[in-house]
Amino acid sequence: MGNQQGLDRASVKAVKARDISLSKVTAVADEVIKEALITDIEVIKENTKYEMQLHTRSNCYFENEKQQNFRKIEAILDNVVTSGTTESGKYLVY
Repeated sequence: MGNQQGLDRASVKAVKARDISLSKVTAVADEVIKEALITDIEVIKENTKYEMQLHTRSNCYFENEKQQNFRKIEAILDNVVTSGTTESGKYLVY
């Protein structure tokens, strides 16, 4: 990966459970964009799962700011992904 100073290419990956629809993924994306936490979104459908990769803002120089952003994104994922689904959404933050 490499450690680039001043450029944060860390990402949040959301792996959706089988019964989560693309509209849920879109809702998460809309919410995260509204919060201006990310620069870039990529949604991939793999078999019956959706995967969404969000790239954080490149000006997150400080670890605590990056962690705050991740926590906000996790909260959005929790709200949108788990509401109204039989299986809870699964996601990895790194």
